[in-house]
Amino acid sequence: MLHDQLSKNLKEGETLVKLVRRDLLASLPALIVAAFVVLVDFFLLAFLVRHGTWGLTVFVAGLVAALVIGLRTLVEWRLNALLITNERIMHVHQRGFFNRMVAETTYDRVTDVRSTVKGVLQTALNLGAVEVQTAGEGENLRLTGVRHPPQIQALLTNILRAAKQDTAAPLTAQELVAALTKVKHELGPAAFNDIISRVAPNHDGHHPRPHA
Repeated sequence: MLHDQLSKNLKEGETLVKLVRRDLLASLPALIVAAFVVLVDFFLLAFLVRHGTWGLTVFVAGLVAALVIGLRTLVEWRLNALLITNERIMHVHQRGFFNRMVAETTYDRVTDVRSTVKGVLQTALNLGAVEVQTAGEGENLRLTGVRHPPQIQALLTNILRAAKQDTAAPLTAQELVAALTKVKHELGPAAFNDIISRVAPNHDGHHPRPHA
């Protein structure tokens, strides 16, 4: 469902590389709470029934609360994700049933990609967080409860490296002169001229031979 919704927003020529969701194990504590509420509700059923309408109201309220907790947990698990394409990264942050925020960044604005695994439980389950740090005032894109976070970090790093290589522009004449001037200043005129004489060809197109 999320894959289809977000795929409709892809630009022309943009392709989906990977859809990263939270692992269901990361939502296990909330599901355990919902199951515990149901068990307690049924355990007290006989006691609640003896109290008539008041008892039945408490029983139904317990079931509804457990249902809401369970459904909310499943919705957040299903819809919280990182959408990685060949052009950008989209972060879908779902809170509850009706609160969804979608943020995105292009690879030229990404400054760093990090993965974290904290605690014995996360280490044992190989769960953690992936964070994409961006330039500017925008918030970083962070998804928790991810399975194999170092692998996701490596994937993003490789895509980022390839994207920067593709967009790298050649130096202009002015930038090239400035760079050579800086090198000449750092090396000194004599060493700089010696390097140029070894690299630059003669008028006949041949490189000069090094002096013995």
